[in-house]
Amino acid sequence: MGYWAVYKIVSGNVVERYKAWKSGGGPRPRGRRVKGSTGMKKLEQNRAGAIRRAARVLNANFSHADLLLTLNYDDAHLPGDWDCHERDRALFLERYKKRLKKLGLPAARWMSVCADKDGKTGREEHRHVHVVISGDGVAFRDGVWYLGDTPLREIWGKGGVWAEQLWDQDDYTGLAVYLLRQARTDAADWKQYHTSRNLIRPEPEEEQALTGRELRAPKGAVVMENHYDARSGSGYIRYVRKRKKSKAEAGETDCHGAARLAMTGKSGDGSPRRCAARNDGDGGDGSPRRLTPPRDDGKKTGAGGKGGGK
Repeated sequence: MGYWAVYKIVSGNVVERYKAWKSGGGPRPRGRRVKGSTGMKKLEQNRAGAIRRAARVLNANFSHADLLLTLNYDDAHLPGDWDCHERDRALFLERYKKRLKKLGLPAARWMSVCADKDGKTGREEHRHVHVVISGDGVAFRDGVWYLGDTPLREIWGKGGVWAEQLWDQDDYTGLAVYLLRQARTDAADWKQYHTSRNLIRPEPEEEQALTGRELRAPKGAVVMENHYDARSGSGYIRYVRKRKKSKAEAGETDCHGAARLAMTGKSGDGSPRRCAARNDGDGGDGSPRRLTPPRDDGKKTGAGGKGGGK
């Protein structure tokens, strides 16, 4: 005996729902919810699950006010092995933490990845470190990124630093794909990404479904991913909930028919200027589309290019 179980996870404005047949134990009373279901863990024991978990952390904790840092090595400081690479990552974040404390700012929220591949092609590259980090205290002045009065490249101390703002969007699944595509995959016990302890960690809630029919998004939501197996009745859906518009935005709708805004600056009359930025990458390869990145490693980038960043 069993029942249809739906696992719901809310990460910021992004909602995921899984449906699967759960055998044994008999049906639970309708509407009952259970946190931290072990059945959910079984559904995520694969690489796609790792990407989904990373995306949830990003969606629940980061926004357009935060940054993606790429810490590059110069030839004199290339790490000899993964352990040295990991140590450099940890030391940078420890120095960053101390600088914030001296500035009287709150502890940073961050997710970091030790990488040795190109984020788009997957080809092997020089080792580097990616850090998605809260933007408190960080500023771009005279071609250099600073934390307070200290250049980020000085805090890193191993080479150049490339920094850019995250897009103003709800779903950072594309960014999670981009980051984890570069992580080490040849060691089962290697942690693909690290996070600070002060992050929100979305938990699944379980509820009973009456039938095995396809999962649907509520009216006005933007569906980002949807899979349904009509034979087994199992399925998965990920969608962005409709944002409530302010009075100033009441007459405006973005190109996807929902109030999901991608802010890129101000127009001449001071009103928000919007771009048609999807939440799921740059057009199918999973890598994130971002603003033209100011650099701090002596190299130039063209409009929309990544330059020397990975």
